[in-house]
Amino acid sequence: MLLLGLGAAWWAWNANRQPVLTEEDVLVLTDFVNTTGDPVFDSSLKQAVEVKLRESPFLNVYPDAKVRETLELMKRSPEERISQTVGREICQRRGLKAMVTGQIAPLGDRYVIDLEALECESGATLAVHQVEVDSKEDVLGAVGEATTQMRKQLGESLASIERYDTPVEEATTTSLDALKAYSLGQEQVTDEAAEPFFERALELDPNFALAHARLGTLYRNFGEWAKAEEYAKRAYDLRDRVSERERFYITSHYYDSLGNLEKVIETLRLNAQVYPRDWVAHHNLALNLLILGQFNEALSAAQEALRLAPDESFPHHKVMWAY
Repeated sequence: MLLLGLGAAWWAWNANRQPVLTEEDVLVLTDFVNTTGDPVFDSSLKQAVEVKLRESPFLNVYPDAKVRETLELMKRSPEERISQTVGREICQRRGLKAMVTGQIAPLGDRYVIDLEALECESGATLAVHQVEVDSKEDVLGAVGEATTQMRKQLGESLASIERYDTPVEEATTTSLDALKAYSLGQEQVTDEAAEPFFERALELDPNFALAHARLGTLYRNFGEWAKAEEYAKRAYDLRDRVSERERFYITSHYYDSLGNLEKVIETLRLNAQVYPRDWVAHHNLALNLLILGQFNEALSAAQEALRLAPDESFPHHKVMWAY
């Protein structure tokens, strides 16, 4: 059972304010502060928040690869945990708007979960939500609900939230241990390092669609085509258990594993329409259009990817190819 705390009162006060973010603003996500003593919460809750934020067409989460790149520029390890202090420095170095921080703490035999969005420049609170739960089994759902409430506070429309609000247990897994293994896989820099974590996630939850999808991509990168198709098919069969954004990822990779470029392009066109600031969708659309020789549309898609991600090398290459 969830009990609303500070967040409910704060939301009532904040409801009449103007949206605090725009569609152009970017968020950095910090690691959860875990004072429970239970290591299962260390990375799993951040992953849950990230899935819920990324399913929003309104909000933009700074990519993990860019976070690691910025850490290296700061002379820090790319594997370093992102504390609130480090997150704010990343924000300021990259000229980003805000960061989202989280904390879970024990309260007797219960748990208190806090989410807060802070403006990077001033450190001012933009949104905050707190929930209390009765048991460990309730934590994941509470984090998902708290993130949804924060999306409202940050300015996403109710219509958008109603359309793109998959319960986090359905979008990921009901197993905190499986989610932790998956999140550790996501944090790895190389495919080889990530593979055993995704395998472990599937041992703990064989119906974890995202873990199947990531493994399919890894095996494709390894050149193991039969395994890649096998995992892509498993993910596709479970595609109703993910958020809308991840469903596009799973569907496009499934049709790609079959060599059905027309269906890949159809999926990517819709992906780019629903998530217009997803440069990867525009880039992949350009790539597949180029393969089919549809150069004019490919150029438009590549130019949009380049506009969205001018410091990425891949869109430059696709624009060049199209010309």
